[in-house]
Amino acid sequence: MARGPQGPVIAKMRAVSAVHSPSLSAPKTLCGLHVPDAPQFASVDGKTTSVESREATDPEARRPVRPIRGTQARRRIVWNIRGISVAGSCKQARALGSGALLAPMLFWSCVGADAALAQDFPRNPLPTREELDPARRTETSTRVRANPLFSPLRAPCAFAEMEQRFKLTSVEFLGATALTARQLAPAYQDLLNSEVPLSAACEIRDRAAALFFREGILARVEIPRQEITDGKLTIEVIEAHLSDVRVSGDVGPVRRKIEQYINKARSDGPFDLDKVQRYLLLASDIPGVRITTTIRPITGQRGAVALEIEVTRDLLDTTFNIHNLASETSGPWTALARVDVNSLTAFGDRTSISAYASRDLKKQRVIQFAQEGRFGSQGLVARTSLSYAEGHPGGLLGFLGLNTQSIVSSTELSYPIVRKRRENLTLANGLEMANQKTRFGEFTVSEDRIRVAFARLQGNVSDAIGTVPISAAGSIEVRKGLDILNASDPGAIELSRFDADPRAGVVRANLFAQAQLSPVVSVSIRTEAQTATGPLVSYEEISAGNFTIGRGYDAGVISGERGVASAFEITMGPFGNKTASASLFAFLDAARVDNFDLGGESASVKSVGGGFRAVVLGSATLDVTMAVPLTEPFRGFGKPDPRVLVNLTTRF
Repeated sequence: MARGPQGPVIAKMRAVSAVHSPSLSAPKTLCGLHVPDAPQFASVDGKTTSVESREATDPEARRPVRPIRGTQARRRIVWNIRGISVAGSCKQARALGSGALLAPMLFWSCVGADAALAQDFPRNPLPTREELDPARRTETSTRVRANPLFSPLRAPCAFAEMEQRFKLTSVEFLGATALTARQLAPAYQDLLNSEVPLSAACEIRDRAAALFFREGILARVEIPRQEITDGKLTIEVIEAHLSDVRVSGDVGPVRRKIEQYINKARSDGPFDLDKVQRYLLLASDIPGVRITTTIRPITGQRGAVALEIEVTRDLLDTTFNIHNLASETSGPWTALARVDVNSLTAFGDRTSISAYASRDLKKQRVIQFAQEGRFGSQGLVARTSLSYAEGHPGGLLGFLGLNTQSIVSSTELSYPIVRKRRENLTLANGLEMANQKTRFGEFTVSEDRIRVAFARLQGNVSDAIGTVPISAAGSIEVRKGLDILNASDPGAIELSRFDADPRAGVVRANLFAQAQLSPVVSVSIRTEAQTATGPLVSYEEISAGNFTIGRGYDAGVISGERGVASAFEITMGPFGNKTASASLFAFLDAARVDNFDLGGESASVKSVGGGFRAVVLGSATLDVTMAVPLTEPFRGFGKPDPRVLVNLTTRF
């Protein structure tokens, strides 16, 4: 069969008519959608394909479809439903889930080319990945307490106010075994053979302490009583060694997991700060656990210290969230409630239940169960989750009476390769399964069943460039669809996307970087990118909108196999105190996606705006944003109106 620009569409339509319709008078399926007794006409690339029903005998119920030729024919599809001829581009059909063409057909038959409705063009009725994973959108960060472990040990310096001067000729470090004299030279090299005040000895001491700390060695650096002759300064180093670890606090069975981590920090050699820090932070990562550490010298033992750890536990964490970020299809006002039960067993476990729903409880309902636990003494974490969602898309899709159902499960193992306060690197791998179905009455419009293996490397770092603190975080994830557990076949007619390949490979990456230019001014950039080996089902695509990048646009307004999105933001603040504070911000969001499947085109969005973030009592956060879309997501449909976005979150 010859393949024109729209050849596969014609082929599918003819094939379906032949398989599902014994006679042209009673077709039941069209491009993956079962249709009861409705006349359908499609003109693609200047050719008209007609599937008749018993209603075709009524001359008033059908009108000829005017063929389209030339360049326009390659981009436009004309539908005639019950005598109404309308046209829409492949991109517009795709936005509604073009694997099943009844949705765009019915939509266009009812709204036609009415410009008044252009700004409310509906999105794909299936929920996005972000909507199906409410737990990820309400993650809580690890609570790290400031303590002496995370800063060099310092003591008052008796020479700090002394201005008597001498010529520094050499510096000797007594008791230093972890660092060589060459490694310690930067502490004083720039002062050699120059006249310096006695207070410079304090500066040399602190520099040496910082060098030990940078190498992960906990040591006390002191200036012993001495008489400086010939410009020779003596510094004494007392390298700490961990002689005792004491854990206090009644936290139930999870205490065994905490002690399992802490016991790995014991060592007969010098106090290895990196090693101790790793296991303390792994203990802090246990859900609900709060750790406060204190280092105390042991009397009578030179350099011996005891690590005292006080542990408390929050058995329950609750999170409530309400926002208007969703589209008219699934909102816009939605609410989320999450309850976490923390560390009931010796596995450092967490059981989470999340519920997410639209205001009317009809457009969208999601419930998610998640469980995690820790195994061994090196930080290995196993996580599993199961989400169930169903909805009746509203907005301009409401009259169609569509029903959607999604079931998503995920299982993963993660291991912290590096775990430090300022540097972290984690490797995770697992399997994700998603079943998504759209129904029109008793008939299936589209159905995706994907089974995806993934591996992800993620990390973060914080440092300073000169006097400017910076932080960065990022991840890269490789995903591959598998032909297991009744997964959909590539190109199956019921898929949500033309020519989608559920076995395609995907690479995703994201990056966040922030610089604190002054105590009250910071700038940040967040970027997400994705590419794929072929056409994807809707769940695997990268999308733009309120839930990702593209504030001011409906979530998932554009999506594609390949894309890149960036959000630039400048923040001023916070202003206030510990009870209440607020920050002001301005942003620029931009996103572009490309589609690989039949009829797919590129699409982009761009928006600007600003707003404020308020934090009350450290537990309630309110974001109010004015977002102004700058471009139209679909050519000829106008850009959305400016939108005020409200997002309120409280945690207890």
